[in-house]
Amino acid sequence: MNVFEIAKSWSQPKKYLLEYTFKDIDSTNTQAKKKFSPHSEIELYLAETQNAGKGRGTNTWVSPDPGSALLSTWVKYLDKAPTHLTSMLVGLSLFRACETVYKKAHFSLKAPNDLYLANKKVAGLLIETIQQGNHYQLIIGLGLNLLSHPEEIDTATHINAAKKTKVNKKNTIYFLEEFLRELEFSWNKLTSQTLESYDKLALLRALNNNPNKTQDFLDIQNNGDIKGSQSTINWEDL
Repeated sequence: MNVFEIAKSWSQPKKYLLEYTFKDIDSTNTQAKKKFSPHSEIELYLAETQNAGKGRGTNTWVSPDPGSALLSTWVKYLDKAPTHLTSMLVGLSLFRACETVYKKAHFSLKAPNDLYLANKKVAGLLIETIQQGNHYQLIIGLGLNLLSHPEEIDTATHINAAKKTKVNKKNTIYFLEEFLRELEFSWNKLTSQTLESYDKLALLRALNNNPNKTQDFLDIQNNGDIKGSQSTINWEDL
């Protein structure tokens, strides 16, 4: 099974997706940033392997075996600037999609950009924004370990390692559909200054699901501050 080939075949017939595929590149986010052409469609960049995958700040994303992970970047052009809530809402979209598809697995979020399976990282997000005039290019990089993970990283895992969970072509396509649906549901929220109450509750559940958390999370403010049992800290500072 090759995740790259499955994702490529899934995206090709969709008229509202502009697909760009690469067997081996530096990173999908880097490729996305080379193109700025506002339109209504969603751009999807896919790679079978990355040789310079990017993480937050100076971090890097280490690719597992070729074709065993979803290495992707999803691009949406907005007429308003995405707000500080964007990272939360995109992370929530990923969390919800994985919970919907892989029902037996235990997922959680580790702010600001990691998805965990049990006590190990299974996916990472890298969200960037480029502005030209009145247009904003929202770049959502997603690396999701499905069939394997880099063995040299003992804090990483992959979905196929979860108990009672088997990754196959059918549920890989299901995940792609669900993640896209969650993103589409979120586009208008990404320019908002206010979190919906049900999104707050879902985010708190996702954060508190993480067995590695250092405190219980009690509330999330609209400015991105998270009230914990021991302290209050901003989402981006976690």
